[in-house]
Amino acid sequence: MSSHLAAEFPDSNIPRVSFECLTAPESAPASITSITTSILSATHSLDVVLPRINDTTKPAVHAVLVACFSAHPLVPMLRELTTLPIVGIMEAGILYGSQVGGNVGVVTTDKRWEPLLEHEIEGKLGLKRQCAAGVLSSGLSVLELETLPKEQVYAALCKAAKKMVDEREADAILLGCAGMVGLTEVIQKAVGQEVTVLDPVVCAAEMCISLARMKLRTAKKGRYETSEPPKQNL
Repeated sequence: MSSHLAAEFPDSNIPRVSFECLTAPESAPASITSITTSILSATHSLDVVLPRINDTTKPAVHAVLVACFSAHPLVPMLRELTTLPIVGIMEAGILYGSQVGGNVGVVTTDKRWEPLLEHEIEGKLGLKRQCAAGVLSSGLSVLELETLPKEQVYAALCKAAKKMVDEREADAILLGCAGMVGLTEVIQKAVGQEVTVLDPVVCAAEMCISLARMKLRTAKKGRYETSEPPKQNL
């Protein structure tokens, strides 16, 4: 998946902006499919991301994008441990979607994610009103986005997106997985030009760029007061 993200944001596309993609170590779950795998992926990914942030021999990092469509634990973990802006793709996507639509809906992967994301959007992020059309599964697993024939993936996602528009009257569709990066045009053709389709990875990238250019830092008083990094793997 990191290679797909890297291809979506080549350095030459945006002046004076460079993206560097990091991949969780092999010890991390192959995909995030539950609360447990989400926590495990955050723990293992921290061992990769934090050293890169602190590596003074490489170009400085000005913001971090966490490319998992959820209220991923790595986001608040990094906010505690650094002063950099840390942006999760789900939160960024919903916030951007609410600026261009009045009834945002999420098309996600398998059925398991419907209750998980509904809970996180309302309970953790407080963005239920900004995502009023809710979450709808495409029936695909995260890994199937890459392993199944493209035509089969496109058909499942387009069917779910059209259902979201027809039955829930969504006027903005948010792609609910980082593995859907680059599929905006495919979904757009299926739902028509009157509906806006958003790629949350693009939304989060633009938010990172904006926060970095504004030179904003994560506040260290209150919720994200600095904590000591773990001395060993959890």
